[in-house]
Amino acid sequence: MGSSKSSSNTSSNTKNTSGQNAISGDNLGVALSGVSESTVNVTATDHGAVNSAFEFGENAFDSAASIANDAIDANKYVTSEALSFGENALEDSLNFGESALESMGQLSGDAIKTQAAQNSESLQMLAGLSGSQAEQNREALDKLTELATLKTDGGQTDTTQKMMIVIVVMMIVMGVVMVKR
Repeated sequence: MGSSKSSSNTSSNTKNTSGQNAISGDNLGVALSGVSESTVNVTATDHGAVNSAFEFGENAFDSAASIANDAIDANKYVTSEALSFGENALEDSLNFGESALESMGQLSGDAIKTQAAQNSESLQMLAGLSGSQAEQNREALDKLTELATLKTDGGQTDTTQKMMIVIVVMMIVMGVVMVKR
């Protein structure tokens, strides 16, 4: 295989042309002139648009910074108010709890005093009932003693008295019958 060689030469030419256009007076931002075989060149001024754009950008940054500062200040205020609210809510709830405990303590104390008074009255009533019961028990024992006495003599005392009455009645009846005969 063989090798082949090729070569080429290229040349480029650049032509620089400058032109000037002078304007005097107010041109409203447009200047037309011919430059190097051209028929129309347009030159326009920005009428301060670039400076206004820079000023607008600066104002926008200032406004954004002001808004950010206002937002931070508002956030500080909201946070402060929220913490204050939380502190007040906590203090109020603790005061409520303390008040509730005091009320319950007073109520419990009153309930204990009332229960103690009721117990005292109940004990006094029981003492009175036991006194009455003791009297009734004494009377019942007396009756039982009397009954036991009758049981021991076989009721002879009572029977003897009745027999005497029967004998007297019979004697009277016999006396009457004998007198009538």
